[in-house]
Amino acid sequence: MGPQSPPSDLFSPFLRTPQTVLKNPLDGRRTFTKTPVSPESDSPPFDPDFDKREIKKQTHRALLLILGALIALVLTFVGIFLFYDVPMPDDSTLLVTDQELRPPPASSPTAGNPLADLVNALKATNLKRADQLQSKARSLEPGTEAEVRTFLATQGPAFTAFDTLLHQARPDDWRWPELGTEPPINWTGESASSIQNIAFLIRLRSRLELADGHWEKSLHSLSSLIQLGAALQRRPGTLIHHLVASTTQRMGESGLEAALTLQPVPADRLGELQQQLTGLEPDRANYERTLRIEYRCFKETLHLMVDAADLRSHHGTKLLEPITPLLLKPGMACTVRFQHDQTVIAALQQGWKEGLRQQTTLTDEFQERIQPLTRRLLSSNPVGDYHHLQHTASAKSIFARNLIDVALHRQALLQLALRRYQLDRGHLPDDLAVLVPQYLPETPLDPFTDLPMKWLPATQIIYSIGEDFMDNSGSFTKPANRREPDLGMHYWWGPSAAKWREEERLKSQPTPKSPKKKSTKSNAPRPTTPTPP
Repeated sequence: MGPQSPPSDLFSPFLRTPQTVLKNPLDGRRTFTKTPVSPESDSPPFDPDFDKREIKKQTHRALLLILGALIALVLTFVGIFLFYDVPMPDDSTLLVTDQELRPPPASSPTAGNPLADLVNALKATNLKRADQLQSKARSLEPGTEAEVRTFLATQGPAFTAFDTLLHQARPDDWRWPELGTEPPINWTGESASSIQNIAFLIRLRSRLELADGHWEKSLHSLSSLIQLGAALQRRPGTLIHHLVASTTQRMGESGLEAALTLQPVPADRLGELQQQLTGLEPDRANYERTLRIEYRCFKETLHLMVDAADLRSHHGTKLLEPITPLLLKPGMACTVRFQHDQTVIAALQQGWKEGLRQQTTLTDEFQERIQPLTRRLLSSNPVGDYHHLQHTASAKSIFARNLIDVALHRQALLQLALRRYQLDRGHLPDDLAVLVPQYLPETPLDPFTDLPMKWLPATQIIYSIGEDFMDNSGSFTKPANRREPDLGMHYWWGPSAAKWREEERLKSQPTPKSPKKKSTKSNAPRPTTPTPP
């Protein structure tokens, strides 16, 4: 059979694969080869950069998706940062009612508010002149007695108003004028400042009476000052009111040493004074109420706390000042404050020591948490954080001072009991336990340990371990000072205390100026010494 002839052109359209006819130049035979053809006759030619463009297109698409996700994330964060807030906490267990701020029914229809009457009477006097006294006169240093006596002579109306309050009005009828009658937004420190001024006047008068030799008058002034401070601590008030009240009581008790050691005091008189002081210790329940009043004041004045200067101080930058109002979240701020105060109050109900420890722990933890600048910048409630930081720092300091006042009050009671024991027995005891029950109903406890107060008979020192909760074996340089290693006192009638008082008296004495020495140098020219050759 001869060579196969190629298919006719008639059937070529029906062939699946086109064929190309090639002629062999040697033998003249024709061969057929298949030519690959795209299913679509109009397809573009092969492009070698096609894959690169596809990869680039997919990369752009992925980048756009990532960028969109980032923008959505940033917008979400900004929205949360500026507008999100948590609901207000259920703080019904912490709020104080108006009834708690008002006094019980008055003893008579015309009783009114004696403390407000005192504050109004003090406003009418020129009490601001107390700030005009020189520092030496305020401390009654030697040589300033005449100036102080002249100044106190102008304060007769203030002393009259003070005596009226203390001796003709029941303390149960007292209340701080602004509390209970005004919303917390209108509360001011004016009444607390007035009480602080009259306390200073009474303390200065007692010093002058002591310098003039009027021992009984001085002791009476100190006792009235102690009674005023103790009574005010039992009245509802803020931390500022409580601080002024406790400081007033402490001013009176700190003056007892000088008054009682000036001349011999019989044991029965010391017993009367000890009896007066026994029921005047600050109460934990009153301090708990003070914390609840502080929370109410904080909650109702929260909207006034937006301050760009505070925010700049907290962040160290001005970038957030334009949006300061959006950076105070009431719900977050009240939640943090509520949890803090609720924890402190629960610990306070267990004891003074537990309350201070909890207050210190929470304050330190919060300060450490917001210490990094990045943490402050990323906070959605920086204004609330700033004010909570300010509150915890001041509350910690006032709490510690209150506990120090409790410890010093108990040490003053111990001083009187030790002196009575010494007058009766002729010597001091080696152990405070022997004072019970004749001279004390029980041994006073150190509020920082809830253990008996420390007594060192060899050195005649009474001490508490103080707010650092560390026992330094009664080490201190200045008695009754919170900045010393231990919070202690010398026995007032002992040689160490007498030495300390004498050293303080010498320090207050004006230092005599030494006369200038006349110069012995002559203005005559010195003889010149010939220079050797």
